[in-house]
Amino acid sequence: MKNYIWALIIGMNFSACTSQKEENKTLRETENTQEITLTQAQQKQLTIETVKVETIDLNATMQLSARTQVLPQDRISVTHMLGGFVKSIQVIPGTYVKKGQVLAVLEDPMFVQIQEEYLTTKALLEKAESNFKRQKELNEAQAASTKILEEAQADRKLLLIKKRALEEKLHLMHLSPNSVTVNAIKRNLTVVSPVSGAINKVSVNRGQYVSASEPLLEIIQSSTPLLEIKAFENQLAALKIGQKILASTNQNPEQKYEAKVISIGQEVNSDGSVNVLAQLSNPLPQPLISQMYFTVELTVANQSAQVLPEGSVVHFEGKDYVYEVLSNNTYKMKKVKIGKAEKNKIAIITPLNPTQNYVSKGAYALLMAMKNTEEEE
Repeated sequence: MKNYIWALIIGMNFSACTSQKEENKTLRETENTQEITLTQAQQKQLTIETVKVETIDLNATMQLSARTQVLPQDRISVTHMLGGFVKSIQVIPGTYVKKGQVLAVLEDPMFVQIQEEYLTTKALLEKAESNFKRQKELNEAQAASTKILEEAQADRKLLLIKKRALEEKLHLMHLSPNSVTVNAIKRNLTVVSPVSGAINKVSVNRGQYVSASEPLLEIIQSSTPLLEIKAFENQLAALKIGQKILASTNQNPEQKYEAKVISIGQEVNSDGSVNVLAQLSNPLPQPLISQMYFTVELTVANQSAQVLPEGSVVHFEGKDYVYEVLSNNTYKMKKVKIGKAEKNKIAIITPLNPTQNYVSKGAYALLMAMKNTEEEE
């Protein structure tokens, strides 16, 4: 009797081992075709939910490269109306300056000559004024001829014209005519900033002679920040004047700035691109730097796409997969190419069967079960 019982126990154990081997064999065979069949125990342990693929309209986005650009009217070349020798330079590139701030100091004998001429003309005009007044009184008393009065009047008028012209020259030299006196003749003149902005370029050095038309410095007035977008021919259809776009710096891609397209170029560059200008709406947290890199993101027309819940997609070894339901306990791992994610849905670019069910919850659990089976083998 005891022998019979032992034989029965051994038989049951052998049967159980055979059953377990058959289950593992099923897993091994189906894994080779990227399928997994769950045992009853696994089905109870794992929470698997399924859905059918949906077709919805998604907002497609496009990313383009851009750089900050400055309008010609905001790029100011600083010159001096008379020129002269550079005595000192008081700014460097990158310095932010205010309107009226001293940028450089020039000196030249011509400065002294103009002040001398102004003071001389002023003195002669005072003399001519007195002479004209005297001749007018004499003429009224018929003690002097009208011709002499007319000559005195002409001399006075010529000197008055010359004085006014010299006053304008002094203003161009940033000198007040009232400040020019016999005891206050200056040989040095300051070059001041015509606007507030950032120094972009210093074109001269100390001791250099600059002519009246030669730029000393360049100032960028950042009142109108612009982006120059590089768009290629196949991207132009997505761009329209007045279109709202989002821009971000490469250093801080999370911070988005609104911009509006204001101009689309009419000429294709040698690299096949077209220049598109957009104006930033909100101010930057830092001064605008010319040629700063930006990434521009714009929404193009809605596109129809197949979508699944984001939990349907598993990422493994650099590839994306979804699980297709073959039966109540059998699932097939299918490689797919994914698109944009929006509102917990993710676009599946690879065509899927709309009548087929796909795992929406528990996809990673299936992946782990499949890989654990491989390790056991």
